[in-house]
Amino acid sequence: MSSFILAGDSLAVGLYQPLQRHFPSIVSVAQDGRCAKDVQHIPADAALVIISLGTNDADAKAPAGWEQSYAERLHSIMYAAPAAHFLWLLPPAMEEAGREFFVDQRRRVIRDVTVKAHALHMKPWPVSDYQKYYQGQQIRDDDGIHFTPQGYALWADAIQLVFSESISNSK
Repeated sequence: MSSFILAGDSLAVGLYQPLQRHFPSIVSVAQDGRCAKDVQHIPADAALVIISLGTNDADAKAPAGWEQSYAERLHSIMYAAPAAHFLWLLPPAMEEAGREFFVDQRRRVIRDVTVKAHALHMKPWPVSDYQKYYQGQQIRDDDGIHFTPQGYALWADAIQLVFSESISNSK
């Protein structure tokens, strides 16, 4: 198996093909994209993991203290591939305000965990707030969650830039 892995939810599934243009050796293990299950899909010997979670985990029925449990699950994903470098894609803004509220809670926990673990995280892209159009082209699907092929291509380009900057900053 490749040591360059893409994991996560349906957003990761949509990113796979556009990311292959920049990273031909990337392998997708994206499944159902729930934090509780995704650790089993990431190979222990992975060197680099791009991961998109949080959208499917956003739930109004989350029990009290869910933040700690969620943070522990995120850590367990990173522990499953201890030598890997992780790039966590923070969930993009959602069109529906109620869903955005719960996604933003997960986004905050993911950001906090990655900062403490010294892992990379990437702000929601292409735009921080929900936008259906960007630079004159439709980037979001009508469901208010997923991207169009153009949106995924722009997001993949931004991910490639994050890697380029990270590599040049580490020299």
